[in-house]
Amino acid sequence: MEITSSSVTSSLKLALDVVTNQKRPVLEIYWEVTNRISPPHEYQLENKLDEYFMLNKTYRIQDISVDFYLINIGGVRAENLGFRLIGDFVYLIGNKKLSDIRLFRDIEINQFAPAQKMYLFRIPHSDLYNYDEDGRPHSVRDKPFTIQISYDGPKEIANKIQLWWANVRGKNQYKIEFTFNPIILDGFDLPPPQYS
Repeated sequence: MEITSSSVTSSLKLALDVVTNQKRPVLEIYWEVTNRISPPHEYQLENKLDEYFMLNKTYRIQDISVDFYLINIGGVRAENLGFRLIGDFVYLIGNKKLSDIRLFRDIEINQFAPAQKMYLFRIPHSDLYNYDEDGRPHSVRDKPFTIQISYDGPKEIANKIQLWWANVRGKNQYKIEFTFNPIILDGFDLPPPQYS
């Protein structure tokens, strides 16, 4: 079943209209499995049977990943967004960690508008597995990580008292937590490919 982008856009607008009646920022983290296929690349191979002719081959690179996005589905902007990572995720290539991303190291986003979408990070498909000594994947990782986001509402008259009280306590007004465990992708069907 093919879902058109206009129907997705319409449903997102409807969801935004529903939550706009709520006069507070509501942040959500969404993840999406993407299946991208690159444009065709051509290369030549040496023909072992006839040295005067080259074999032309065409190939496409498939890139499968899990992409993470932050979206404000509330009716007003969020301010002073602070990110914190609980647990960690180690990428297999380069031994990088998710905590190495600058977003999780004392970065604060001043304003985040309603319906704004921000790309956070991606995890390649190959990094979701545990590998044996021969380099073959044998199981999906079962190590969750949690992202905490603390934020305030806008500095408007209706919000001043709540904002003041949160600042007196040394906290932000709102806090959300998002937990992702790669094990939920075990046996997951790939979405239709996106050709570039």
